[in-house]
Amino acid sequence: MFFLFLFSHFYSKNLQRVGLLLSSRKRFLHKVNTHLSYPPNVNLYENSYHAASKYKLRSGIKDLKEYAAYVSYSELISLHKYYNTILNFPNAICIYHEILRRNSKVFSIFFPFGLRRFIAAHIMLGGIGISTFLNSNYSKKLIMILCFFSEFDGSSKYSKYIKGKSISLCGGGPSPCDNFDNIVSNDLVIKLNREEISDQRVEVVYFRTEKLKHLDKNGRLFNFSKMNCWLSIKSFRHYVKLRYFARLKNITPTVSLNSAFDCGKLNAIPTAALDLISRSSGIIYVFDTDLNLSKRHKDGYRGNDLPDVNFQLIFGEHPSYTQYAVLRYLYMKGYVKFEENPNFDIEWNYSKFIRKFSKVYI
Repeated sequence: MFFLFLFSHFYSKNLQRVGLLLSSRKRFLHKVNTHLSYPPNVNLYENSYHAASKYKLRSGIKDLKEYAAYVSYSELISLHKYYNTILNFPNAICIYHEILRRNSKVFSIFFPFGLRRFIAAHIMLGGIGISTFLNSNYSKKLIMILCFFSEFDGSSKYSKYIKGKSISLCGGGPSPCDNFDNIVSNDLVIKLNREEISDQRVEVVYFRTEKLKHLDKNGRLFNFSKMNCWLSIKSFRHYVKLRYFARLKNITPTVSLNSAFDCGKLNAIPTAALDLISRSSGIIYVFDTDLNLSKRHKDGYRGNDLPDVNFQLIFGEHPSYTQYAVLRYLYMKGYVKFEENPNFDIEWNYSKFIRKFSKVYI
């Protein structure tokens, strides 16, 4: 699996490099997109974009639809990130739908990371209510193939550990109620980004790259050797450090799906859910998440020493409707269930979620 992952990854990366060498427009977009990195400089992005394009970024939805129909894929990704950054969700969703339309076509598999994007597009289409032959009949196979090409280690020991077990997957959002008894009623309790585990039951912790980089920078990465639970690590570099230098046995890689979901990187909950399902876990019960509708996380999820999150600025790379589409698809297929939450309901249709989300941020 490792060599297949390397071949697929470097083949697609080299295709991207060739594309950058051959296209001055792609090089320009690659450079101008850096202005939208967190925290973004929107004015600099707009000035640079307008200097090299006739299209005006503040144009209305009708002009955007006409423009989006014929521009390159690279330009769509850039525009999608921009409109989410400035919280212009109608324009962002217009671009998002065009990206899904292109990626869901069979010919898209011949482009960089094409197979991953093709599968991800069908998953998201299913989540927003559009059935296709693939997402209707082959949901489990879609997930397994997507994760197979996005993982650098099979980790069969971890897969055997979670196979068939019911799972409580706990996010970093506010709890709607005292849900401790419901959480511990399942076979495994999985939490996110927990550097230190209290006396509460936790069998697995999934870590995001941001947290790992911060711990590594501050010399606390090897503190994981004291944790008596499974650790799922997204970064290859940190996985190697912990597996081969700290000699941790209960460690496994988390699938890295950024290349598949380039129209909206997945947050920890949908990433962990896809990873678990691909390993044949039982039903996943999701707790403590509202897809940023509350604008806050629980204390300790990010840690006091991590920078505060300004949710107004993170949707360029992490639009919540992408998270919602993936989780709703998994819910519709019976892989995940959600606790009752008066502020968030996975049974909302796609349009209702967008309206609710827009009211919070606009």
